[in-house]
Amino acid sequence: MRICGGHTISSNTSDQLVSKLVAQIVSDSGLKRSAFVQTLGYKNLTKGSRNLDRLLHGNLNDQWCLKRVQEVYGRRKEFEKAFLEAARIEKEQRKEEAHDRLAHEHFEPYIYVNHSLNTPTSITAAAFSGARWRYLDIPQHVRERSEEAQLGWVSWRVRRHFKESRGKLLLFGDITGYEWVTYPDARVSLDIRGKCRITRFGVFRVGGPGLVYKNKSIEVRRDGSLNIQPK
Repeated sequence: MRICGGHTISSNTSDQLVSKLVAQIVSDSGLKRSAFVQTLGYKNLTKGSRNLDRLLHGNLNDQWCLKRVQEVYGRRKEFEKAFLEAARIEKEQRKEEAHDRLAHEHFEPYIYVNHSLNTPTSITAAAFSGARWRYLDIPQHVRERSEEAQLGWVSWRVRRHFKESRGKLLLFGDITGYEWVTYPDARVSLDIRGKCRITRFGVFRVGGPGLVYKNKSIEVRRDGSLNIQPK
């Protein structure tokens, strides 16, 4: 983080926004690089060109160079807009990062049962019950084991579930496989024999069964709580 012109700016997003504005100022000046550097007050043109190049590539460590561009060429409102937009984006990024950290800290791994039907045979029953049987819990004592030991248990649990269910999932047709969701953004896909097929990354989203009532979508989350959204 740095303070520039009264604004706190980050070292990533804001740097790119500001460097684009500086590039536009250089272009609008119509001057050659060496002539532009001279207008900033550099006596050593080689050093000035090097600092300007860094600034244009998103490196704002040389605050003097950035300050001189603002003093000589103005564009105060444009710089303020760039700094404010950078602050807004950085705030959103921090908010998302904090949410992700919290989600990882409180996340409990589970097994999701893949099925052949995208739409349950009874949407009403699935929506109001939450179709909790699509999820298999993993006991705390298993989650405390090594990853390899956990995988062994998960493989056993998958085989047992498929056998006990006779390959069928209530309201959802045939069981086609399983997902061991280890983190909100990571999972291991297994076949019906409990064999690993592939490790996947990215947020795992379940298209849960839901109802539409009075222009509102009602869905039961995995924990049993209701998710009500305008349709």
